[in-house]
Amino acid sequence: MFGSSARRGGGSRTVADVVEDIGYGPSQLRTNILVNGSWLADGAEIFMISATTSAIAKEWDVSGISIGLITSVVYTGTFLGNLISGILGDSWGRRIPVVICFPVICLCTIASSLAQEFWQLLILRFLVGFGFGVGQPSAVALLMEVSPAKWRCLNQGLAQIAFAIGELYCCMLLWLDDPSLENLRWRKLLVSAAGPALLFALLSWAFLGESPAHLESKGDLVGAEDVLDKMRRSNGQYHVDVSIELPRGNHSGAPTSKSPETAGGLQLHTICSGRLGMTTATLCFICFCYNLSVYGAFNAFPSLVPKLMTPIAGGSPVVALASGALLEIPCDLIGLWAGVCLPRKVVL
Repeated sequence: MFGSSARRGGGSRTVADVVEDIGYGPSQLRTNILVNGSWLADGAEIFMISATTSAIAKEWDVSGISIGLITSVVYTGTFLGNLISGILGDSWGRRIPVVICFPVICLCTIASSLAQEFWQLLILRFLVGFGFGVGQPSAVALLMEVSPAKWRCLNQGLAQIAFAIGELYCCMLLWLDDPSLENLRWRKLLVSAAGPALLFALLSWAFLGESPAHLESKGDLVGAEDVLDKMRRSNGQYHVDVSIELPRGNHSGAPTSKSPETAGGLQLHTICSGRLGMTTATLCFICFCYNLSVYGAFNAFPSLVPKLMTPIAGGSPVVALASGALLEIPCDLIGLWAGVCLPRKVVL
């Protein structure tokens, strides 16, 4: 368990102060496992729909543009889900969007396997992406709010590893169905790809807790302290004081922050103007380049590998795809180490 038990001075003691004192340990790792199921399911879903596009095109005799839409519409749904996730996360809490996303992904993926027309599949894939979009931003916020500042990069590294595990799960399903990827039973594969979402729907509903920072912002100090108490017990930090002291002048138990709409507007204005504006623009551009290259590759490789790389890896394109996914994990570990041990700017 990593952390510090030093009591901070000053006239108030916030959730963030208590989290720093509790440190990083089993509590945060458990939350990581529960919410990173969305990235594991994402890796399985994206890889699977990309790998089965040829089989779908063969069965329905649709054009390449139509097949491209089936994969692209997922990201359109993710975009919309991202926009809504912030509103839901600030209004309802971080837990609810995460818990909601898994059954949406699972049910819409299974429904996709039953689609009889192109437009049915298109709408259902949009809803799958919407599920990812709703859950992942709130998952990131929840992980940040229960983790000490030093260890937040660790959370993102574990999320990327979960994504790679999802890819490997997909590769296993493809291998069991058809190692050559030439005669895939795409309907059966989509049902199997929904497995992780179903598993994490049950686990998150049963074991995922709310963010203590969100409870604090809503004025529920008793609820926030209860969550913090469970965190310290899980981490073995029984000596840490989890009591929250309101700033002077606020002893009513009223919400300690502005309404979600007001607070969100002020935060958006802050990061998009002044000295932070260029930093925000730079980070957005980095994310754009990353997603363009990485997700472009994820969509292209399952279709290209059977045609271009069959002689490699003993003639099995699935083995070639699995090798690439497996190699992501040590690279993620290197990035994880760098994010924890080096300055953020240096790593970027």
